Amino acid sequence: YYGKRATLIDDQFTLIPDVERRFSALDSLFQTAFQTQALSITDEYGINYIVLTPQAKAKYGIEKPRYYSSDCFKRVYKNETVIYKVECYLKPIDHGG
Repeated sequence: YYGKRATLIDDQFTLIPDVERRFSALDSLFQTAFQTQALSITDEYGINYIVLTPQAKAKYGIEKPRYYSSDCFKRVYKNETVIYKVECYLKPIDHGG
């Protein structure tokens, strides 16, 4: 909200038509060990940042995504909550040209 960016899911999800699919994608994003699967999800939903909250760390039993590599994910904030910028894509980016 504050960053004026779309989110995969948040606490105001009751009106989202594909909420089950988004919950599944969120679970996969935090549970997968495969970078290609994570990047497929970030590509599909246009995700530029992954926010790993203390609640997500506890729920998924992780301190960082299992697929994390500094080549594709740049840590831009680290405290109790950690934010990673997605820097790799599976699909070519359309620059409108």
